[in-house]
Amino acid sequence: MWSLPMFGSVVLLAVLLAASYTFTVALAAGHSGRLRTLAAARFGAYGTVALVGVAVLVLAYAFLSHDFRLRYVAHYSDRGMPTHFLLTALWGGQDGSLLWWLFLLSVYIGSCVYWLGNRYQQLQPYVIATLMTVVGFFAVLMLFAANPFSTSLAGAKADGEGLNPLLQNFYMIIHPPSLYVGFVGCSIPFAFAVAALVTGRLDTEWIRAARKWALFSWLFLAIGNTLGMLWAYEELGWGGYWAWDPVENAAFLPFIVMSAYLHSVMIQER
Repeated sequence: MWSLPMFGSVVLLAVLLAASYTFTVALAAGHSGRLRTLAAARFGAYGTVALVGVAVLVLAYAFLSHDFRLRYVAHYSDRGMPTHFLLTALWGGQDGSLLWWLFLLSVYIGSCVYWLGNRYQQLQPYVIATLMTVVGFFAVLMLFAANPFSTSLAGAKADGEGLNPLLQNFYMIIHPPSLYVGFVGCSIPFAFAVAALVTGRLDTEWIRAARKWALFSWLFLAIGNTLGMLWAYEELGWGGYWAWDPVENAAFLPFIVMSAYLHSVMIQER
């Protein structure tokens, strides 16, 4: 019998298995230097990306169809919410935010693997292996600690609790995704840095490869922080544009770190 909650959890398990396979094959490609093995790792990365996309679509469908068997859907939506806020409820709580984070990471991975093509063949296997490690971490976290497809023992409710009224705001549509794009984008330069350390290729090759990705994530961190300031100014009780609260600091510190990184690699290239 069809069960959406079970299907969602199975897809998350498939993500973990696909990431583990790709990680193993990527390490084998790095060790052997065989292009066919590297091609298999690239194929595994694309498959992992596709599975994460399926998981997000399943959760989005659960929100749009008001499937209150899922605790996450019941807690962050109700039947009276507009469609656009039903979709933003995907990242309205911890469980869905982790899945959305993983989805954005998978988009980065797919784009990066496609962009790499036949370039950086010494670094590429370890870039893929590092990124698959991050994917595996999030998959394990959701499977065992924050599964957005978990169900309530009490059964499906007639209606959900609804998204926090403060979050039913236009900025909820654009602010969290902008910050997440910035946060997640830092994984690509990190993966190139790990690959450079593993291979011992500590020249400027990895810096050139990672520069555009780092600039892109830095730009979205700036955009996300700016949108957060505007949202905080609009909402009463949020302390105006900036109050140095933990949430704002958690978003601002990665921006500072990426700014320092971009300046430091410019000096290294010289």
